[in-house]
Amino acid sequence: MFVNRADLGQPHADIVNTELPLLVTATGQYRMDGKPEMPTHRPDGRGDYQLIYIATGCGHFVLDGNEQILQKGTAILYRPNVVQNYTFYGKDDAEYYWCHFTGSEVEKLLSDCHIAEDRMVFSAGTSSDFQWLFLQMIRELQLKQSGYDTILPMNLRHILLLISRQQAEEKAVGNKILGEIENAIRHFNMHFHWDIEIKEYAQQHLMSPYWFSQNFKKVTGCSPAQYLISLRMAHAMNLLDNTDDTVAQIALAVGYDNTQYFYRLFRNHTGMTPVEYKQRKR
Repeated sequence: MFVNRADLGQPHADIVNTELPLLVTATGQYRMDGKPEMPTHRPDGRGDYQLIYIATGCGHFVLDGNEQILQKGTAILYRPNVVQNYTFYGKDDAEYYWCHFTGSEVEKLLSDCHIAEDRMVFSAGTSSDFQWLFLQMIRELQLKQSGYDTILPMNLRHILLLISRQQAEEKAVGNKILGEIENAIRHFNMHFHWDIEIKEYAQQHLMSPYWFSQNFKKVTGCSPAQYLISLRMAHAMNLLDNTDDTVAQIALAVGYDNTQYFYRLFRNHTGMTPVEYKQRKR
């Protein structure tokens, strides 16, 4: 196992300081070269704050009693006195960086970086800036040259700001995705009786068909084609319940000019043919 670490005091010391605004007390880099596992279990947590960044591989974390496998590009923040239970395994080719910090203005700094109190896990991205900044902190704390106690908080602030930026970018992308899917749902509901081609719809709205289908499924739980079929079948059932239209008329009304195809879709969707459905309802 490769270990590169530095400490302000004795290794593994739990330093709590409320006189200084921000103080980095320990930082390091662990790489699971040849070591089968690296477990950490602190039932009472620590008195300071700990930030972990997974650079490669993954880590196994027990959070709220449930194990979660967190992938590379993830940051985990442990606040004081929060139970810590996690393991890194050699088989996962894990490499991670960490630091402990304390100070009177830590919570204000976290708030300024939009790191909410009720969250521990953050998507941080895989920028090489994270590794560079952690390595800078390790070197500064190892050498303890003039001004190191000023540079360390600056590096930590930089890391937290990068996490904050990633959160903002993902939120913006998420809002864009949600907006596109909501527009598609609105279009399908208004024009389900049209001959809608999913590929053409995506391209007309400047989206790749794959991107559109994948994100539509993430938001709704089904593909655009499945959503459209369900929508059409719901309207077909309503027409069967409330009109005397023929199956051919209903098929055309919900967007199918091929009655046999509609017949087959309806049976797959409901377990009955349109005629059986109408007779059963009556």
